[in-house]
Amino acid sequence: MPDSSSHAFDFTTFLADKEAWSAPNELVPYRCRDDSSLGCRHYPAAGMSGSRSHLILLHGSSADSRYLASLATRLAEAGHHVHTPDLRGHGPAPQRRGDIDHLLQLEEDLEDLILSLALPADARVIVAGHSAGGGLALRFSAAVCQRQRADIPLHGVILLAPYLHHLAPNMRRDSRWAQPRIARMLACALLNRLGIHRLDHIEVLGFNIPPEYRDAHTTDAYSWRLMTGLNPRDYQSDLKALAHHQLPVLALIGEHDEAFHAERLAQCLQPHHPAAQVEVLQTIDHLGLATTSITAEQIIAWLPEQRTDQDDTPG
Repeated sequence: MPDSSSHAFDFTTFLADKEAWSAPNELVPYRCRDDSSLGCRHYPAAGMSGSRSHLILLHGSSADSRYLASLATRLAEAGHHVHTPDLRGHGPAPQRRGDIDHLLQLEEDLEDLILSLALPADARVIVAGHSAGGGLALRFSAAVCQRQRADIPLHGVILLAPYLHHLAPNMRRDSRWAQPRIARMLACALLNRLGIHRLDHIEVLGFNIPPEYRDAHTTDAYSWRLMTGLNPRDYQSDLKALAHHQLPVLALIGEHDEAFHAERLAQCLQPHHPAAQVEVLQTIDHLGLATTSITAEQIIAWLPEQRTDQDDTPG
């Protein structure tokens, strides 16, 4: 159940379970188009070196990829290659913590990561993300479809308690996780409409992170361009793009999610992607969704159901 203290999520239970988590694999660098280097943890499919399935699993706001290790390990043990990048602006030693260079850079980084894997022609890429990472998974996947990227063999999207929009029907208005600086946001939004990006670097969003969860990897705040580049452009249009290209979607959320109304997720997704499969997991909260074995079981059960007659080009 939600922590009733001053923080948005139940960090008490989350941290108490930490000793049972799988140890994260080491970060491996990959090169980006701007000649910078970012890190990704790779979990090879156990006993199945020829597996076609590659899951790109994205972490949530303020965090890095370490907390996804248990989920990634379980999926790898079931025969799926899993890759968990530290998004730009996050992790142990980012060039600029909480910031990126421009609004599309996170999408470009994911493209560069996938291309760096040198996947075989029959590979099947599934993009997944938790919380804000789910929003980025939706944004990125829709962009791949719209740009008809034949070199990115996208075959599915998995949304784990995804952030969609601050006015989406499933958003809890009393969530205390993100602390927006409204005046700064309004100024940046207005300037962006005028084609001015001079203030895109300023911090506009902070996170209510308890001291016991903070460490050298924690990202306390986001710039305008990181926040904007992480969120869906328009979640409804993005979902319609996935539906148009017949890209399957699995969405999972915990019954006790503290940031979103679990029972409203389906009404956010299915009007725009009628085939999206939405499941509410009993007794699970927002952070627990990323670490519980039930999440891995749901994903493993869903993956074999995806069509095997798709070619490598979405749509």
